[in-house]
Amino acid sequence: MNSGVLIANLGAPLSDELLDALRNAGREVATTNSVKRAIEWIFAAPPDLAMIDVSAPGDDGIELGLRLREHSHVPLVFLSDYADRSRVGKACQLGALGYVVKPATATRVVAAVEAAIVLGGELARLSAAEVALASALTTLRTTHEAMGALMERRRLNRHVAYDALRARARAQRRTIAATAEEILVAVERLNLKCPPSRSE
Repeated sequence: MNSGVLIANLGAPLSDELLDALRNAGREVATTNSVKRAIEWIFAAPPDLAMIDVSAPGDDGIELGLRLREHSHVPLVFLSDYADRSRVGKACQLGALGYVVKPATATRVVAAVEAAIVLGGELARLSAAEVALASALTTLRTTHEAMGALMERRRLNRHVAYDALRARARAQRRTIAATAEEILVAVERLNLKCPPSRSE
């Protein structure tokens, strides 16, 4: 499925009322009672959310959640007949954005699903921003280190060193970060060939 909600129904069949309520809320709905099929579907075309019914005996639902969390960032909501601390704790460890105990009205389940999708989107944006920030900091550090190498070897001030770095990047039609990395690699190789002499 391209979007919507995937329900891994590993317990008792869900009511038509619930499925209709999700569809009426504008969500495409796909259901399966197979762990293997649920994994295949999610990896082939990640849905907006995966709702896993963990009411059946055993840990199939928790195991499915674990496998999804290891390889996917799809938001998870658990649906269960049980509210025991063990199951709730396992769900929390998997980063579940909702845990609904049956019997629950269709309205309540839809509300939990919609809230989890919104929260999941916010978390995804924060994660992307964190990755972008880390990349920017790495680029900044590499650029500063390359400028430092130019300043030391060519006796330049920081402004002239940056201009030289930028001019080289433009001449090579490369980014400043790529050019800075190239300079640092060249400096490292040179240092390995010609280590600084030690004073006696």
